[in-house]
Amino acid sequence: MRALLLALLLLACPLTAQATGQITTHYVGAGYGWVFIFQLDHGAAPAAANLTLNLTTASTSGMRARVVDADAKATQGTHTEATATLAGAGSLVLSFLTDVRPGSHPIVVVVQPLTAGQTVFSGALQSDIGSLTGAATQYVNGIQEGLFIPQRLYAAFNRVIDTQSTFSTTLELDFGASARPATFNFEGSGSGLTEIRIYDVTDGNTLLQTLVAPPSGNLATMALVTTTAHSGLMNLRVEVQGNGSAGSVFWAVWLTDGIEVTGATGDGVPTLGTGSKGGGGGGGCVAGSAGVAPCCAIVVGLLLIARHARRRRIGHTTAAL
Repeated sequence: MRALLLALLLLACPLTAQATGQITTHYVGAGYGWVFIFQLDHGAAPAAANLTLNLTTASTSGMRARVVDADAKATQGTHTEATATLAGAGSLVLSFLTDVRPGSHPIVVVVQPLTAGQTVFSGALQSDIGSLTGAATQYVNGIQEGLFIPQRLYAAFNRVIDTQSTFSTTLELDFGASARPATFNFEGSGSGLTEIRIYDVTDGNTLLQTLVAPPSGNLATMALVTTTAHSGLMNLRVEVQGNGSAGSVFWAVWLTDGIEVTGATGDGVPTLGTGSKGGGGGGGCVAGSAGVAPCCAIVVGLLLIARHARRRRIGHTTAAL
C-alpha cells in the first residue's frame, strides 16, 4: 500500500511543477486576432523561463501564434518573441526562452487565422519556473491592417502601401503624476519606404528619431528613443514616408516603467480593438499558479486514503485478537 501511495504521489506532484495559464475556447475571424496578456513571475532570483504554448483547433483555416516578451522588446533584450503557424486542423506547439531576470513581466500571446476563414481554438501557456497569472484578453481588428493597442501595453501599426504612401498617427502616452524622461524601443520594418519619423508634439514639433530606409526601400530596424521629462499625457507622432512604389509598413512602440498608451488619432485608428483589463473582451484566459494547489489537493486525498486503510487494518487486527 505504501509503495502504491508513493507512486501516486510522484505522479501527482512532479519534482518541477509547471506554471500554467489556460486559454479557453475562442473564435477568431479573418483579419482579427485574440491577444492574451499573462504576467510571468520569475521569482526573486534572476532566472530564464522556458515557455511552451500549446493550442489545438479543428478549423481548416489553421492559425498563426506569436509569443512576445513585452519588456524584452522594450529594452531590446536578447529573447523577444517567437512565432509558429499551423496549416489546417491539428495542434500547434511553440517554445520560447526568456531572458534571465527576476520579478514579474508581461507575456503577450497573439492568435489569428492562418488563411481566410474562421478558427476556433483553445490551449494553454506553460512555464517551467515561477507562476503565470492571466491579466487581460482582447479581441482586436487592425492586427493585419491598421493600429491596435493591446491593453495600453504597446502600440503596433500595419499598413499596405499602395495608393496612399504617407501615414501619420499620433499616440497619447500617459507618464503618470511625476515628471520623468522615458526611453522606449521603436521597431520599424517594411518595403517601399523612404523613412519613418518620430516626433514629440506635446508642446511643439520636436523630432526625436528618424529611421532611414536604404535605396532598396526595405527597412528592418529598431531604435531606442528617449524623450524629455513629461508628467501626465504626452503626444507622440509617427510619420511614415513611402518612396512611391508598392509595399507595406509595420511599426511598434514598446513601452516600460508603467507608461501606457491611452489613445490615438490619425491613420489606422478606426480599426482599434476593444477589450477590458481583468479578462474581459468576450472570453479570456484563466491562469493557474505553479500547479501547487492541484498537487496539494491530490496529496490530501492520498493521505486520507492512507489513514482510512490504516484504520481498517487496525480494526481487522483487533477483531483477530
